Amino acid sequence: MQIKSNSAIAKHLHEAIMEMFEPYRNPTQAVSYAGVGESQPNGYDEDESEADENDAPDDSPYWGRRAAGCLFYSLQTGNVLFAKRSSRVMEPNTWAGFGGKVDGDETPIEALERELSEEAGFVDMADYIGVSVFEDPEFDFEYYNYLVIVHEEFEPHINDETSDYSWTRIDTPPSPLHPNFSEAMPYYISAIRKIQSEKA
Repeated sequence: MQIKSNSAIAKHLHEAIMEMFEPYRNPTQAVSYAGVGESQPNGYDEDESEADENDAPDDSPYWGRRAAGCLFYSLQTGNVLFAKRSSRVMEPNTWAGFGGKVDGDETPIEALERELSEEAGFVDMADYIGVSVFEDPEFDFEYYNYLVIVHEEFEPHINDETSDYSWTRIDTPPSPLHPNFSEAMPYYISAIRKIQSEKA
């Protein structure tokens, strides 16, 4: 039986785990950093967020101002789940994770849980590890990257935003990757290596 993930529990786990990640900026990418604590970047306050504030400017290349997405990681196999973007979304036929826009007063994790239900049919309990945040200050855009830890691989129930999926090793991802997702890959690799070293 599938159980809907508890946002409060997921958020608590996220904040507790993120204390182990020292926030730092990638010296080669001025708009990226790994690690997010309770204070969100750019003054984002989940209590003050409103639906219209999350809409993208007319000239923005993004659907909204904030979004959240993830890769799934299987403890049993060590594989991660990639999703292939369909022809009806931006950057079609590229590979990334599951996710989408933060709506209304959602927190990034609440948005992620909703998107995972819509895009992958995933409503199980899981641990959420914050991996990195991509920022584009020009359009006041932030994308929260998470690693969702599951015990074993599963078959996602994809919608029309995804044309295919693949469980594979993190160091041999399908190609081509979504351009912005490529930037998050070193942080995903680092987080997975940390999990694997602690498991050993």
